[in-house]
Amino acid sequence: INVPLLTDVERAKVGTAFRREGQETAFNLALASVHPNLVEILQGVEHACNGARHVLVYCKRGGMRSQSVATFLAHHGFHVYVLEGGYKAFRKWAMAQLERPQKVCVVAGATGSGKTEVLQELLRAGLQTLDLEALACHKGSVFGHLGEQLQPSSEHFRNLVASEWSRLDPQRFVFVEDEGARIGDVCLPAPLYRRIRTAQLVVQLDVPFALRAARSLKTYGPFGGE
Repeated sequence: INVPLLTDVERAKVGTAFRREGQETAFNLALASVHPNLVEILQGVEHACNGARHVLVYCKRGGMRSQSVATFLAHHGFHVYVLEGGYKAFRKWAMAQLERPQKVCVVAGATGSGKTEVLQELLRAGLQTLDLEALACHKGSVFGHLGEQLQPSSEHFRNLVASEWSRLDPQRFVFVEDEGARIGDVCLPAPLYRRIRTAQLVVQLDVPFALRAARSLKTYGPFGGE
């Protein structure tokens, strides 16, 4: 969850104080602004955790904001982990994962060819797969949003992909579905899109139109006029 500690105006004042008067003055000013909202912040975290007591806290760079909130939550019974280096470090890690070597095989074919089903069978057979459409909450076609949850942001999608990518064995092929630069409203990370376009292997599913139409009707028909 996102827990804003300061408003934009308060953040600007703290930044000015830091530049002109130093860290201690800026910290005290920020603390004075945050203090009246501590109860609301704690209630928000408890509601989001829904009974869980282990939380990961991070800010942009892993500095005083995350450290202060971590101390506050720990004082109220949470088991707290702080992301070293903050989100900036995690983003750098995510991009590094997507750039690392990996053997890729693309499963291609027209809409209704059953590409997702092929990935599922390959996974059941013990092969490495990456279901991008599942992570993007979109089936990739014109009607791909039907029956799906709200799509993540492109940035969150990149983080989800990077997390999955980090678990892959680079010496074995990973099978992915052929995708364009976007899945619904979500943009593919540039390194991943390049890998799909330059994959070592491409498997083209050649499925008769009648079968593709029947599969599409089975997939999207239940949604009727939506």
